[in-house]
Amino acid sequence: MSYSIPLYKDKTWLLNAYIKSEDSIFDMANNSGALPSTIIRWLKYYKIDINPIDSSCIYFLLSKDTNRVKIGYSTQLSIRIKDLILMNGTDLELIAYKLGDQSEEVELHKMFIVDRLYGEWFNYSDNINKYIKMMELDINQLNKINKIIIDTYKNQQIRISRSTRRQQEFLRQKIYILIKDFPGITMYAIMQKLTSDLNDFISIGKVQNIVNYLENNNKIKSDYKNGKRLLYLV
Repeated sequence: MSYSIPLYKDKTWLLNAYIKSEDSIFDMANNSGALPSTIIRWLKYYKIDINPIDSSCIYFLLSKDTNRVKIGYSTQLSIRIKDLILMNGTDLELIAYKLGDQSEEVELHKMFIVDRLYGEWFNYSDNINKYIKMMELDINQLNKINKIIIDTYKNQQIRISRSTRRQQEFLRQKIYILIKDFPGITMYAIMQKLTSDLNDFISIGKVQNIVNYLENNNKIKSDYKNGKRLLYLV
């Protein structure tokens, strides 16, 4: 019986993918079925030089929505940025990074103290912009990690959109069944029933939007008595 080692443990594959082809850590992880952190661990095991973007470095991450910049330190920047996208949900761009440690991060925070907003976030001031322009930047690596940021952000928005659609469809079915089982039910009664059944607060506004959708699509009809909107199947 033949036995082959996983790709991420294969030194030749790692060298070809990371050094020769310049694949990103995330592409290598996807192609080998491993976690990004696993790829980095095996690169270090074989003493393959790791790009600063995947090593300990100082980074400048711009929130384009708010014109704020995060000056931070990370030991695995490409992975850290992906986490920040999922937490922040804003349009982020890596504008600079360099080798460095936490002591240098602290010095930079002191240097730009007048621009500090909170934590590691600063106004993207002229002083910070001038500092970045004096840095020696690897434009190819910046473009590569920013492509990862864009892809991650888009994928996150798609997941949120799909989740929202699934929830909407689920609530439509629940409300349709309630109207079928309880002809003449009110929206307030639907809200109370859903909140109780799902153990989660469902607002009257959300119920109203779905009820209007069902009525506009000729699934249900409304009848008004004593100032109440009573709901029935068509």
